[in-house]
Amino acid sequence: MQAAALNGRDALFATGRLLPPRGARPGDVHLGCEGAGIVTAVGDDVTGILPGDRVAGITQGGWLASHINLRADQVVKLPEQVTFAAAASLLIAQLTTHHVLGHLAGLGPGDSVLILGGSDGTGLAAIDFARRAGSRVIVGAPTPALRALLDLPGVDHVVDSGAPGFAAEVRQVTQGGVDVVLNLSSLTADLRQRALDLLAPGGISSTSDRSPRHHRRRCTCRPWTATPPFTPSMSSAGLSSLPSRWIAACRTCRR
Repeated sequence: MQAAALNGRDALFATGRLLPPRGARPGDVHLGCEGAGIVTAVGDDVTGILPGDRVAGITQGGWLASHINLRADQVVKLPEQVTFAAAASLLIAQLTTHHVLGHLAGLGPGDSVLILGGSDGTGLAAIDFARRAGSRVIVGAPTPALRALLDLPGVDHVVDSGAPGFAAEVRQVTQGGVDVVLNLSSLTADLRQRALDLLAPGGISSTSDRSPRHHRRRCTCRPWTATPPFTPSMSSAGLSSLPSRWIAACRTCRR
């Protein structure tokens, strides 16, 4: 093991607010959902990965240890220019963004997206994804320091998400509303409702549910919005299986 990342899920484990994964054994290490290191041994049926390869991967925990046993489809080989520290913090943020904005929301050229709480790794990955998709990017943050941090190339507009005129400002710059709302922060009920009100007809709102109680809401207009359970895999099929649960809502039914 060369590097491991810490995130909010680890804090919930450490404080006893999140139970170990189903099937966990006494003494298992649950901290560290992503990390990077050097392969020391492989099984007889493993192909494409050899001892000595530099790899990174995601699991349900266990990266905060000297060694970890993984399935071959839970790791990817690292390019030489990518450091272990950088790789350890990339995968969950990038896969989450790809799943939510690409797979669930279908964000593309000409779309507009409002990102709330975009100053963490997932938020910055979302900004980059939206920019590469050719979408118009609006980010909201409650403090001047965060707004200055998020005033990045590719961000079309930065708004004060705590201001009374927050919704009006977004409507003004979008001339009506946004196609996608991505919430990565803890919102008050009032701000959550105002964000939903900003959706254009048929728009999608996705929010990260970081609490230990994971609630699912099935949208009657878009039945695909219920996210499947977490079964991590680095294969293309695994892009829909991520360590965060997401709730998507549409403007029509507000669910």
